[in-house]
Parts: sequence; structure tokens; C-alpha cells
Amino acid sequence: MELNRELTRYSSHEEEQKAFEAMQLKGLEVADLLMKEGNVTALIQGHHIFVAPYRGQLEVAMTCDYNDKPLDDSVNLFFLSDIEGQSADMLDDIREGYEEWLASPTFVRGDSWQHCADALHDLELWLDKDEASRSV
Repeated sequence: MELNRELTRYSSHEEEQKAFEAMQLKGLEVADLLMKEGNVTALIQGHHIFVAPYRGQLEVAMTCDYNDKPLDDSVNLFFLSDIEGQSADMLDDIREGYEEWLASPTFVRGDSWQHCADALHDLELWLDKDEASRSV
């Protein structure tokens, strides 16, 4: 399964779009290290960043809700390609957090990756079920 490396469109404002693309590129560097390490997360700026299967490809996702226990259905999950509502300065802050982590990477081991990946899988199942019910 391949990592989704598509850089997505964020804003019609050039400054925000450039900041978003720079943030995505650094996030993909984080993802590359996570994948080399295997089944780990990175704790960056209070978010667990992880790579897991979603809809036929690997996605970079994150949550601020993980606390060493399985996640329930009220978890907030975000994709690297789908962050919304951030100014160019905020996107730069996220990128800088990735850069700091990349300078001295540390990995969260144990159950963190499995719990996060399970929550992402549950989201995928829920979306599939919701889409199926709408097509009836």
C-alpha cells in the first residue's frame, strides 16, 4: 500500500497555500520516518501523528484525543491533507513543530499506533455505512 503524497489545495491566498504545502511536505517527512520505524506514533505539539490504511492507501493522520487507551467514537481525527481553518502563521507553526521533531525524532511505542489506527478504521467503516444508507 502506498502513502498518499498528494499535495492538496488549501487556499486561494498564495501565502496560505505556500504555508500549507510546506507544512504538508514536512508532515510527509515525518510520515516517512514513522513508516521506517513501523507501528509507532509521534507526539508533536500535543497531537499523535500516525500513518495507517484508509480507503485503499496509507494516510498521515493525527489526533489530540489519544490518552493511552482505545479511542471511542467521539475522537477527533485529522488528515495531513485536510487541515482546515488555519492562517499562514498557524500552518508555519505546525511545520516548525514537524521540523523540531525531525531534528530529534522520538517515537511513541506500545499501543498508541494500534489504538489510533483502529479509530481511523472505525471512521472508515462508519463513513462507508453512512454512504450506503444514503444510496438506498
